[in-house]
Amino acid sequence: RGVDSGLYLAMNSKGELYGSVRITHLKFSLILTSSSILECESGFFVHHKANVPYFFPQEKLSAECVFKEQFEENWYNTYSSNIYRHGEKGAFYFVGLNKDGTSRDGTRSRRHQRFTHFLPRPVDPERVPDLYRDILGQMNSNKGTQRRFLKCSSVAYGKTLVAKRIILFLDFY
Repeated sequence: RGVDSGLYLAMNSKGELYGSVRITHLKFSLILTSSSILECESGFFVHHKANVPYFFPQEKLSAECVFKEQFEENWYNTYSSNIYRHGEKGAFYFVGLNKDGTSRDGTRSRRHQRFTHFLPRPVDPERVPDLYRDILGQMNSNKGTQRRFLKCSSVAYGKTLVAKRIILFLDFY
């Protein structure tokens, strides 16, 4: 949820980013280790194109889909591009939403601006998307890994996004 706009980050079936007033179901899943933002229904990743200030959808994960997640002092999160920045030594482009729900121009966004602050919300484990089931299915061959995953997911429930913990766990084990 955006601080300034009060809207939730959403993506339509064409892959266009917009701000939504309703939160009827899980829209985005955050993969913490690679900091990629994935829209669960369409399977598109949010990415930033070269020489274009706005953020766009992409089907496959690439270097342009990787964002740096920062935890701010006000308990909100910001997401900045790992590749594109303001000049050679300037700040990176940040993901943001305007008050009308359109995606914010990355060249005009800064870390301290309120429209770049997002509040992650907890996700019920039952609502973890089918996209992760393929990844988690590979773990069934190693029973020790599966036990560790179950322990990790039960600890993560209620504290943070379950999807964060699942992907974080997969990278370490």
